[in-house]
Amino acid sequence: MNDRFDQDEYLTDDAPPVPEMDPPPKWPKVLGIVSIVLASLGLICGGLGLATAPIMGGLMESQLEGAPLPDAWKVGPIDITLGVAGLLLSVVLLFAGITLLARSPTGRLLHLVYAVPAIPLNIYGYIHNLNKQATLQQWAVDYPDNQIARGINEQDPAQAAGQMFGEICGMTMFLGLGVLFPLFLFIWFVAIKVRPDQITGSQDGVY
Repeated sequence: MNDRFDQDEYLTDDAPPVPEMDPPPKWPKVLGIVSIVLASLGLICGGLGLATAPIMGGLMESQLEGAPLPDAWKVGPIDITLGVAGLLLSVVLLFAGITLLARSPTGRLLHLVYAVPAIPLNIYGYIHNLNKQATLQQWAVDYPDNQIARGINEQDPAQAAGQMFGEICGMTMFLGLGVLFPLFLFIWFVAIKVRPDQITGSQDGVY
């Protein structure tokens, strides 16, 4: 009986302590879900916009009363290039979010692949859209008798306020989603979360 007690005491006192496992970090799950949601919205909105742009131009052409179709409503090579590039980046962001949600260090690389071209592409796309809006305004000045042109030139205060609100919302979304979010991803994965174990939660992670 005493021998058994001494054996239990020996095992209790001299056995190496079981190391406590640190809980895995929570940020990969949060950022992964955000990336998946934004990528899904980009695929849906971008895909619909790219598919319906030629159709909308044709529908509007029938209402121009003989006036030429504004350049802003034409789908040119730049529009197609921007649209396809946006869809490809959305696909990259989608897989980046999925891999990060699974705590794979590959998610870091994919987020950088998305962020680096996304910033200049979004800036150029926004400037391109502003230029197209300017050409539409000029078209309305050149063809003032057209019904659509009158709707653009003769806005009442409520319509002008609505247009300004829409422009502010567009600028906010552009700055937030088009520039600040990929910039955040770039800084986050280049300067802050650079090691595999910061994603996996262990020292066993590999790129």
